[in-house]
Amino acid sequence: MSRSTLSVMLVLAFAASSLAFRETFGAAPDASIVPADRRVDWSLAGIPGGIPGRTQVFRSIDATTYGDGSTDATKAIQEAIDSAPAGQVVHLPAGTYVTRDTIHLRSDKTLRGAGQGKTIIRYQGQGGRSVLDLRGQSYNDIWGLKRSYAVTGGTTKGSTQITLSKTNGIRQGDVLLIDQLNDSVLVDIAGSEGVCTYCSRQDGKRARGQFAEVAAVDGNTVTLNLPLFFSLDMSLQPEATLVSASSMVRRAGVENLSLTQDKPVNEHIVEMDSAQQCWLKNVEISRMNRRGCWHINSFQNEFRDCTFHNAINGFGRDHGYGLELSLQSTANLVENNIFDTVDGGGVMTDNGAIGNVIAYNYLHNIQFDEPHWMIAGPVLNHSPHPSMNLWEGNIGPQLGNDFIHGSSSHNTVFRCRSTGWRDQTANSNNNAVELQHKNLYMTVIGCVLGTKGKSDVYEVAYPQPAPAELKPIWRLGYGGPKRTGDTKVKATLLRHGNWDSVTDGVIWDPAITNHTLPASLYRSSKPDWWGDLAWPPIGPDVPGMVNKIPAQIRFEGQ
Repeated sequence: MSRSTLSVMLVLAFAASSLAFRETFGAAPDASIVPADRRVDWSLAGIPGGIPGRTQVFRSIDATTYGDGSTDATKAIQEAIDSAPAGQVVHLPAGTYVTRDTIHLRSDKTLRGAGQGKTIIRYQGQGGRSVLDLRGQSYNDIWGLKRSYAVTGGTTKGSTQITLSKTNGIRQGDVLLIDQLNDSVLVDIAGSEGVCTYCSRQDGKRARGQFAEVAAVDGNTVTLNLPLFFSLDMSLQPEATLVSASSMVRRAGVENLSLTQDKPVNEHIVEMDSAQQCWLKNVEISRMNRRGCWHINSFQNEFRDCTFHNAINGFGRDHGYGLELSLQSTANLVENNIFDTVDGGGVMTDNGAIGNVIAYNYLHNIQFDEPHWMIAGPVLNHSPHPSMNLWEGNIGPQLGNDFIHGSSSHNTVFRCRSTGWRDQTANSNNNAVELQHKNLYMTVIGCVLGTKGKSDVYEVAYPQPAPAELKPIWRLGYGGPKRTGDTKVKATLLRHGNWDSVTDGVIWDPAITNHTLPASLYRSSKPDWWGDLAWPPIGPDVPGMVNKIPAQIRFEGQ
């Protein structure tokens, strides 16, 4: 068989797998209400075909011996994971399993408990990076081996084939980090608190990029399993950096259990690094130090039905975060989760996160070390340069893009509820939508914004004065270096079909004649797990405008 024939067969197999995904979830929904230059195919986020339902149990850990809340269960759990055949489950029956070292989950393995609060992994060791990790070696490939190839063709957004200067060493199943140098228009890594040298490779000089798996190689042409989410600019020296397949953790999942620690000795509860098509499902994460889950250099993962709550070592300045999608995190799905009494906006995108969907999450009591300051939740951007992400159906106190570590652009917020108000203690920064300096080409459609009797101003926009005691629906363009701001934030913002509590009405963009809002921008129909609740739950066209989402009902029933 010739190399070219094999490449064609691989491409056809890739196309068949994409078709199977469409047959499972339906055709991509109509997202045309969002201009084409501001959207991607968000139905690609997450694991193709969904989280696998593995049924074969390799080993069930003896709860009588190891689940008594005092015996060190680390070795027993780790040996079971290491010994389990691909595609099988290590089962933890109900009980409390004390661990004193990090549990490492391997490719094609599932660690499954009996449910949140029933099966508990409780860390009592000296501490380190995490209680549990799904951690590969992409960091060494990207920053150590530095096997980068110039991209010479196929650079248009939506392309699944790119041409490289050479493909030596690149094989089907490997991963490419595709990025380019920062431009002088959109991407700015010199945030209000300094230059973000850690936000990408080459000391932050390539903040905008994405991951994709190699589906086929034919000469110097590489077929990708994901399309390009933005067009590459040849003047910005686009490159593809090779991550070997062996450096990835793939198809590994944690289900139906709780993860916690007695003291703030681990930086994170879960670390996902170099993970692809992995998942956390029905997992409770509590007592986080820096982050509940730090997700970096990873793509096509899912977080669903989880609870992140109760940080234990402060809120703010890199502490007490819930879930952080960072370092070019690509096409991940964060759906139907609870975030309570955490910081970091509950869920946050930063450092080049792209093509992700954060949807139908319930955010409650999002905290900050300065209690008078209402912190945003969710946070759409905290470090440069997240783009092309979708935030749909979330309920929280504030939709916020800051400029603390740099810029972002081309993110969409759809059918979200943002109260602009938390409680009497948080008497500053009560904004329903906060888009700071150099957060450009943002899209906000079909949202319900503000709180009657609390929100008192429709909009403040740089350079007009914006006293801290104001409670606006929209606060636009502030937060630049040395208290400067950016008039382009408002000028490039697309607002359409949003209800707000100040005007008590729906404001449409006069240039857009389409006033029919789709139910979703990434789902073609109501998901089965939604039950009998109203779908869509939020929007000016929905009876009552704001209905409860499943994550909220779970939270209120605790």
